[in-house]
Amino acid sequence: MSVLRRAVERGMDGWKGDFEQKHLMRLGWFLAFAIALHDLPEGLAIVAGERVAPSLGAVLALAIALHNVPEGMSIALPLRMAGLSPLMVTAVTVAAGLVTPLGTWMGMNLFQTSPAGVSYALAFAGGAMAYVVARDILPEALEEDWRETFAGIVVGALVIHFAARLHM
Repeated sequence: MSVLRRAVERGMDGWKGDFEQKHLMRLGWFLAFAIALHDLPEGLAIVAGERVAPSLGAVLALAIALHNVPEGMSIALPLRMAGLSPLMVTAVTVAAGLVTPLGTWMGMNLFQTSPAGVSYALAFAGGAMAYVVARDILPEALEEDWRETFAGIVVGALVIHFAARLHM
């Protein structure tokens, strides 16, 4: 992730704005790239689930789609607060989100999904997002309002819990 941080820093050279705007812009771009990196194995997981049982693939797709909404918001909010135009914010957010269908396409067309490959892909996706959440998203959210942060965590966990129960 430090390579990604350095790349975002270099991309920010010459960007005009005050300290807070630069911080938000760096955060937004870092999240966009980190989430895009995390979304590729999610697409593979959808294919793997579908191969195990079509209903599992559908539940995984639903759960991933639901959790992509707050991911998109976590990209869009800092970029918009930093002064990026709504059109550009939308383009960046959509581009990051299109990596999941790319992963799905790759899983369907390029790879034979194996249990070990799926395990590695899921571990990579989980580890990447756990790192980004623990290092960047959670501290920022807690700094803003710990009560709303806690409520968001609880609501998000409940939504995914009930979406997963659709398969059982």
